[in-house]
Amino acid sequence: MSLCAVCLDEDETVVFTCKGDGGSCSYMLCAGCVRFAFDDRSGASSSFCPTCKTPTALDMIAAVCGKGAIVAVEEKLRSKVEFQCREQSLKDALSR
Repeated sequence: MSLCAVCLDEDETVVFTCKGDGGSCSYMLCAGCVRFAFDDRSGASSSFCPTCKTPTALDMIAAVCGKGAIVAVEEKLRSKVEFQCREQSLKDALSR
């Protein structure tokens, strides 16, 4: 039986299973606990699995929101980084 590692509620459906340690990590979360993990503004609760330290944030987002959410996050980050690079290039060009 799958059991959420945080709330231990047997009635909640597990949506996230950690893929760390070659698939041997048993850390699992229900949707409510995944959402709760992202309430931590430091990112500590969602960034890494507390059991095996595998990066987990994107897998948690995909588990609750679907793969389309990952594409949206990647596009948002990519456009922000591209903007910062263009901004820095302009600053460098103006300072010459």
